[in-house]
Formats: sequence, structure tokens, C-alpha cells
Amino acid sequence: MTGQITGIFGQWIWPLLQLIIGLGVVILVHELGHFLVAKAVGIKVERFAIGFGPRLVGFTGGETEYCINVLPLGGYVKMLGQEDFAPMDQSQQRDPRSFTAKSVGARFLVISAGVVMNIILAALLFIVIIGLVGKEFMAPVVGETVRGYPAATAEISWIDESPEDGHERGLQPGDRIVKIDGNEVTRFDSVFVEGAFAGRDRTFEFTFERTVDGRTYTGIAEMGVRRLPDGTRMGFGIEPAADNVFARVRNYRTIEDFQPGDRVVAVGGQPVEHQWDIKRIVETLDGRRTTVTVERPAEADDDAETVELEVLPTPRLREGVVFLEDGTAVEAVRMERYEENGERFIRLFYEDERQEEFAEDQLAGGIHMELLDVAGMIPRIRAQAVEEGSPADRAGLEAGDVILSYADRTTPTLNEFRGITDDKVRTETTIVVLRDGRTVGPLKITPSRRHDQALVGISMGVDAEHTMVASIRSESPAAGAGIRRGDEITAVADEPVGDWPELLQALADHAGESVMLTVRRGDEELELEVALPAEKFDPDHYSFDLFPGPMRFEPLTVLIRKTNPLAAVTWGANETWFHVRSTLATLGGLISGGLSPEMVRGPVGIGQIAIEVGRESVMDLVYLMALVSSAVAVINFLPFPVLDGGHAVFLLIEKIRGKPVPLKVANAIQMVGLALILLLFVLITWQDLARIIRGLW
Repeated sequence: MTGQITGIFGQWIWPLLQLIIGLGVVILVHELGHFLVAKAVGIKVERFAIGFGPRLVGFTGGETEYCINVLPLGGYVKMLGQEDFAPMDQSQQRDPRSFTAKSVGARFLVISAGVVMNIILAALLFIVIIGLVGKEFMAPVVGETVRGYPAATAEISWIDESPEDGHERGLQPGDRIVKIDGNEVTRFDSVFVEGAFAGRDRTFEFTFERTVDGRTYTGIAEMGVRRLPDGTRMGFGIEPAADNVFARVRNYRTIEDFQPGDRVVAVGGQPVEHQWDIKRIVETLDGRRTTVTVERPAEADDDAETVELEVLPTPRLREGVVFLEDGTAVEAVRMERYEENGERFIRLFYEDERQEEFAEDQLAGGIHMELLDVAGMIPRIRAQAVEEGSPADRAGLEAGDVILSYADRTTPTLNEFRGITDDKVRTETTIVVLRDGRTVGPLKITPSRRHDQALVGISMGVDAEHTMVASIRSESPAAGAGIRRGDEITAVADEPVGDWPELLQALADHAGESVMLTVRRGDEELELEVALPAEKFDPDHYSFDLFPGPMRFEPLTVLIRKTNPLAAVTWGANETWFHVRSTLATLGGLISGGLSPEMVRGPVGIGQIAIEVGRESVMDLVYLMALVSSAVAVINFLPFPVLDGGHAVFLLIEKIRGKPVPLKVANAIQMVGLALILLLFVLITWQDLARIIRGLW
């Protein structure tokens, strides 16, 4: 019982208390800025309030009422002669201590003081964090580049000497970015921000370092940006680097023998120093079982244990490969899927910058490719992992289960499984699986919906260990040879094959030819000849995954800590400016359409993130509050009615005109602004709540 209470406290009560305190400090500091400057210029402050709505608690000190109100969504300082949330009373007597009696300059100082205080708070928090404990950031190192994007095709010029590593174009995994347009880069966030909100025609100069055979070379690459496949933002096509340590997989039961914290030190006997070394080695695999050596942290203070695990690489179809209705294979450097008038299309982009568009009915494989399609033969699927608490978990599915039937479909492919799930949302159906060589089921399962997607809580993978054919693509070599759904391929040219990697490799040895397959169909054994013309079967269209499923590596990080006080202050100021720029760029992206509104978080969304961060580290939550404080400063000073920036605009107009904005006009603008802000608040809050609700089963 005690452990349960401790768990609730650590998971909910303590993070929530931290959030309340953190937001309270951000609001308090903002309003304190208005209060102190108002007092300094001789304005009477009638009320100092944290929150809106009815008063909860408070007291009166001198001429000012101090209170905490019901709705903890901000705060305000009520000054004599100023009404933020109601029409101003024209009959109000002009008092020398009223807000309106002061000069435009004095009033501008009062209005801008809250923003200034939030900026100062953010900088101080950043300074404390970086000076006391430091913070881990994603390292500014290239993990990989997206094919067809600027980073993958940029021309490189070398300073002093070239590494002559055979890579004359494009950044490579392991390249460390040190400057962008001459500005120092210390973490990957800078790369993300520069690319995410850049104009379409903007170009950047990247200075980077590449280490080859122990020597470090410095290069320069010029590149622009392009909209990323998810459509939410612009980017260079650079993915952050990962460490070679397995991350914790939350809420999933997996079939992998690897454990969180395992450090991969060798693959197939080849040493691994970085995660990108793994990718390089995997590209040389031919499908045979491979030994992966890991260092596993000991439970005590003993040295790490060295463990060797045998892994079957999982073949997959490369991203960008599609099959046309006549069975011809086409490979693009990237693709985009979109809908128009209820129809689904795919747009392909090629190396020579050509583009082609196809409707779904023009593609033999459909708009979404299967995980694996070998000459038209599609393997069965299996559960790589099962999410705890999901419909699959409640139905009794286990990681490693091979899907034998789902609803009324035998051996469904991934696309068929998705279609059935979509049709059966909140409707009970059945699923039968193969588990440890025996059939289990039918099990009852009720698909759910989350994030606008129908799902059951399974991370799907290929059943690579059994050469059973789940489905046949039309107009494919396999279809032409007469291979059917449910057939098992046992040999290629009389050479036995025991799994899909062996089958793929055996067919690759006969690419461009015709070859005889031995097929088991029920109790029969057949010999079927399959033709493998180059336009329909290309071994280069496939690659291997060594760690498929939800297993992921920890991000590669760099610890930034400034023990020198001056360095800490400089870093804090730069960090504050970085987040101010990021907030402005985000707003610009929303206005221009370059950024999806789905990426915006309101008070509820920020609170959810803060609770999750608070569970991990108090200092991480402090960093988040510093970020929030800088964002509050920017948003509050937007030139929008009711906000501090709106008041500042009125003051500038008054300074130019020589007299205030007419009272009726000012009141009307304020009321319209208030209504719009309330509407925006409701919409964003609804989006936050909908996001949370969709996350629940």
C-alpha cells in the first residue's frame, strides 16, 4: 500500500504541485513587473490578482487588494483609470495618480514591464540551470539525411584538405554541424529551428566537421529547405543522431532479446562506436543471421556484462518503391500522399527533379506499400510488440504472435489488417494467431480509435521466419507463376530456403532470369517457374532491419554546462533570445501556413507536457518554465487588443496623434479582441482535450 501511495505522489501529485508553483512564478513575475513600475511612476494600483474570476483568497495592504482568483490562467494589475476587461467609464474623474493621467512614455514603461520581467526570469532560470547542473541537449550531429532533400544533395567544398572518402555531395551520418551562416551551433535544436521556419527561397551555409580514419576535416555545404513529407514544416532533411544504447520502450511488451540500457559494441564481429556505424554495417548484410554484441549494465557496481545475441535481419521494401498497375517497380527519392475530392493520390519525386502523380487505382500495391513485397509475394505479419492496456492486450495477444486470421480475412497483410481495423472500430471481432508453433484463438478483440486512427495497439512487423505467402500482388512475377495465397516457398532452384531473408537472397541471385520455385500447397508440393524481369524485380529495392519494431536508440546528447559565471550569463541571454526567436518563428509559421495548428499547445497541453517532464526531473521542469516565461513574453507583447502589445499600440497611436484613441473606438476594439482571444482559447483548449481523449482507450 505504501508503494502505491508513493507511486501516485511521484507520478501525479508532486509533478502537479511543481507545475502549479512554476506557472504561479511565471504569472507572479509578469504582474510584479507591471506593479513595481506602476508604483515607481506614481500610479495607484487598486488590485494585484493572480488568476481571473471570483476571488478565492486575498488581503488588502495599504491601497492595494492582493488576491488569488478561481481561474489560474494568468493574472492582472488593476490600476486607477485603466480597465482591461470592461468598457472604460467616460465619467471617471481624472486623478493625477490614475493610469491615464501619466505620460505616454510612463504608461509604455508600465505596459512593457511584465514582458521585460518574463524575459529576465527566463534568462535567470537558464543561467541557474546551465551554471549549477548543466543540461543535456541533442547533439548537432547528423544521424541521417532524407533522400532527395537538400542535405542529401548539397555540394561540399572543403577547407584546407578533402577527406577523399568517396562522399562528394551531401552531409553524411556522423557529420558534426558547427556553424549555420557563421553562427555557432551547439545543439540540434538550432538546426531544427533554422529549417522549420525558413522561407522557401532561403539558402544557408553550413560549416561541419567530418572525421575519417581518426582525422577531422572541415567542410562547407550550402543548402535550401523543402517541405517535409509530414507537411507540417520546412526542413533541410537532416535527422538527429542517436547513441548506440537502447532506449526504454514505454508501455510495450516486445519480443526482442535486447534490454533498455544495452550498448551495441559489435555487429557481425565488426566494432561499433556510434549508431551510424550500425547503419553502415547493416547495409552490408545479406540476410543471414548475425551476432550482435552488447554491453549490458550490471545491477550492482560490477562491470557491464558482455552478451552476444543472434539476430535474423528482417528484409523490407525501401521507402519510395511503388508498383504500377502493370507490375512495374518504380523507385523515387521521396513520395507524398494526399487526398483530393475524396480520391487518394501519390506524388513521386525523382533524383533528376522530375515528378509524377498517380491515383490509387493506378498502383498495384495501393497507396500504402506493404512492409515487404518480394516479386509480388507478401509475407504474413506478426506482433513485434503489444501496447499495455490496448485492445490487443485485453484480447490476450502477445509479442511474437503471427496473425493467422482477423475478422473474416485469412493471413491478412498489413494494409488489409488496417482496413479491417478501420471497419471494425468499437465493434467486437475475432483474431487467430500462431504462438510458439500452436494456433491460439479465436480471441475476441474490439478495435479503438486514437489520434484519428483506428488501431488495436500492435506494432506490426514481418513474419520473417516462415516463408508462408499471405497475399499475392496482381500483375507481379509471383502472380504470373501461379503462386497463391497460403503457399509456402520451400526451395529456389532446388536450394532449400527457410526464411524470407534466404528467399530474397536466393531470388536476387536469379534476378533478370527465370527460376523454379518449390511450393508446398496444403499436402501438395509443386514446381512453379517464376520470371524475374528487371523492371518488376530489383534486389536493390530491398534493405534489412536489424532492430525492427518499437526498439529505439537513445538520442545522442551533449552536456552543456558553464561553470564560469560570465559564460553562464552569456549563455542564458543567448538561450532566451533563441526561444524568443523560436516563438516568433512558430507564430509566423502558423500565419503563413508553414506550420500545422496541430503542433500548437494551449494551457492544458502545456500542463500535460509539464507533468510528464516533472516526473523525470525537477531541473527539466524548471527549464520548461523558463521556456514558457519567454513564450509568455512574446505572446503578451503581440499587437493584439487586450494583450500588453495591444495597449502599447494604442499608446503609440496616441503619441503620433497627440491625443488618445476615441473612447468608443478603443472600447469596441478591446471587446472584439477579448472575444477573439476567448474563442482562440476555447479552440486550443478543445484541441488539447481532444488530443488527450484520443490518447485514451
